[in-house]
Amino acid sequence: DLAKEYMPPPKNELPAEKVLVGTSKKLWWKCKECGYEREIPGKVRIYTKCPICIKKIVTKKNNLTVTHPDLAKEYMPPPKNELPAEKFIFKTHKKLWWKCKECGYEWRTNCYHRAKGQGCPVCAGKVVTKNNNLTVTHPDLAKEYMPPPKNELPAEKVLVGTSKKLWWKCKECGYEWRAKGGMRKYGRGCPNWRKHKK
Repeated sequence: DLAKEYMPPPKNELPAEKVLVGTSKKLWWKCKECGYEREIPGKVRIYTKCPICIKKIVTKKNNLTVTHPDLAKEYMPPPKNELPAEKFIFKTHKKLWWKCKECGYEWRTNCYHRAKGQGCPVCAGKVVTKNNNLTVTHPDLAKEYMPPPKNELPAEKVLVGTSKKLWWKCKECGYEWRAKGGMRKYGRGCPNWRKHKK
């Protein structure tokens, strides 16, 4: 199999039948799958695969714009990112800048994770902004949300769906209690007021 990728003279000095596979001498090889040529020692070639085929080297056929065009649209060009999208493959673990095509939020994250399905953290309800905080999405609940120091953060810094327990004050009876933001989002109201209503 290696002999099929070994490049004959004049690229290499000797033909394959005159070469030991474990040689430390650098030799030229040509991938039978993609045609990529590289020069590495025979003893290294035994244990390595074509870097293009395993997506370790960027080419015009395997870069982000070709393999993941939707992600390439959210990839931020220089100077925000050091290099253009054509210089990256989706397997890179380097943190890069992205801009959500839906909400315009800019964030930095690993390209590999994005290729695996990780989307915009704002659209996923994981990051608080001026457009998705409690005061905007649920103004009625924001009126019952207790400001610091009772709660750690002001209402503008909180997402309604949080699983964190927060302090609330009933606008009807003044009762204070703790409940998760997610529970309140789905209609859980003041436990004291419910008792009185019965």
